[in-house]
Amino acid sequence: MPTLAVPAETDRVTRAEAAPIHAIQWIRIYLVALVVTHHAAIPYTHVGLWPVSDPAKTEGLIYFLGINAAYFMGFFFLIAGYFTEASYDRRGFWRFLRRRVERLLVPLVVLVLLVTPAIGWLWSPDKPPLLAHWRAHFADGVEFGPLWFIAHLFVYSALYALWRALTGPAGPVRPPPGFAPVLAYVLTLALATAAIRAVWPQDVWIDIAGIVPAEPAHFPQYASLFVVGIVAGRSRWFETFDTRQAGACFAIGVATYLAFVAFVALSGDPLFFERQWFVYGWAAVEAPIAVGMIFGICAVARRWVSRPGPVLGALQGQVYGVYLIHVYVLVAVQTALLSAPYGAWTKFAVATFAGLALSFAVVALLRRVPAIRAAI
Repeated sequence: MPTLAVPAETDRVTRAEAAPIHAIQWIRIYLVALVVTHHAAIPYTHVGLWPVSDPAKTEGLIYFLGINAAYFMGFFFLIAGYFTEASYDRRGFWRFLRRRVERLLVPLVVLVLLVTPAIGWLWSPDKPPLLAHWRAHFADGVEFGPLWFIAHLFVYSALYALWRALTGPAGPVRPPPGFAPVLAYVLTLALATAAIRAVWPQDVWIDIAGIVPAEPAHFPQYASLFVVGIVAGRSRWFETFDTRQAGACFAIGVATYLAFVAFVALSGDPLFFERQWFVYGWAAVEAPIAVGMIFGICAVARRWVSRPGPVLGALQGQVYGVYLIHVYVLVAVQTALLSAPYGAWTKFAVATFAGLALSFAVVALLRRVPAIRAAI
């Protein structure tokens, strides 16, 4: 997300060269809206980790959360990787790292260590001494929330910079993979994911080096798609991939998801989330779902939304900021809805639209401050 180059940050480009950038900017807008929508849904289900839990529940949203979790954060890592190598080549080792510190590490530290505890203190009914509240907030460790992605992106970027410093120039340009390499990747990812989930099921988190939170269940997807993004950006795959192959992959991914959902429904097992067959089965089908969804969305974006416009101009600069602050907005909206006499679907819809509108509005206001605009 923050590593995605936009026209203002790149060298002068032609209209044809800019078209893929516009399409990817639209994908980023779609993905951050999906992140907000995903987190808006969690309080109204029995799954997921979130600060708010509403008494109004519906099992229907579980299927929405499932297909999102299969691909949307991996897609973010893919896009981040796509522009990482070009950024490194323009800036070199030290300037690249400095930019990553400015765009990733500084906002992360400010939000995790200062903003989140301060908001918690403002919401606390008894208002204890601020320093005592700050110490109590970190008594059980540092809470990143969705900002784990920013921490991972900084680590991945730093590792890439170190790799380039040790190995020298970037690797060769490669043509987009055909169906056989894509199938091999899907099978490898499925096996790696299943092996890891035998030890760490989905939604089980650990702290790397005692600091950085990670969900091992999705690590093979996130790390591999970041690497795939680097190779794809070097070779400009977004401009040259076969849309017919993309359509076939998308159809396979959707069919796989629908077949698995139908199998779960026919099992009639109300506790299917706890069964081993579900853990390994979902690990196996998540890979083709992720690859299919990513291919399909890229094909649609390249074909239909590759032009600039006033809406894109108004929203694309706010994507990173919305990811950073949407949790605060959503938690406030969802807390306000706790006592509302509405069902889960109505609350979910209100939380989604209010969360999106307020998040983009807050970021637009924050970006009027030059120092904040430079950071996000």
